[in-house]
Amino acid sequence: MIKKLLSGFPPYEESIRIMNGARVPAFREANGHIHTLYSFSAFDRLETALYMADEEEIAVPGINDFLVTDGFEAFHSACIRHNVLPLFNIEFICLLKNEQKSGIRINDPNNPGRVYISGKGLDYPFRAGWQDKRRLNKIKRMSQEQVRICR
Repeated sequence: MIKKLLSGFPPYEESIRIMNGARVPAFREANGHIHTLYSFSAFDRLETALYMADEEEIAVPGINDFLVTDGFEAFHSACIRHNVLPLFNIEFICLLKNEQKSGIRINDPNNPGRVYISGKGLDYPFRAGWQDKRRLNKIKRMSQEQVRICR
């Protein structure tokens, strides 16, 4: 599958000439921060995100869901159908209570103390070891509990 995706790239010798300045390659747009319905999304379905990416000439879209990698398989399949190279990412949300109380904004302009951390370039297929699975499941449970408390 990847071979098909990469077939539009120049051969090795041409790539070397490009890198040595013989000609400037066309810039490939990327968006490594697309949330899907597996966590939080502005899109009604995954295909909508990829159609919009195509309209914006995004050649490399990246899934970036909160706390989960559950959408990786569907995202991979959809990217193959759209003939684009997928990136696989994950995002975590943290809350620093002292910074929240002090009104310090870190990387969320509207929420003091809130921090977003994105892990980029995960393997596909993604396989977490048993300890990492336990950690991810604990983080998901804690996040769900926080949502229940805030209701």
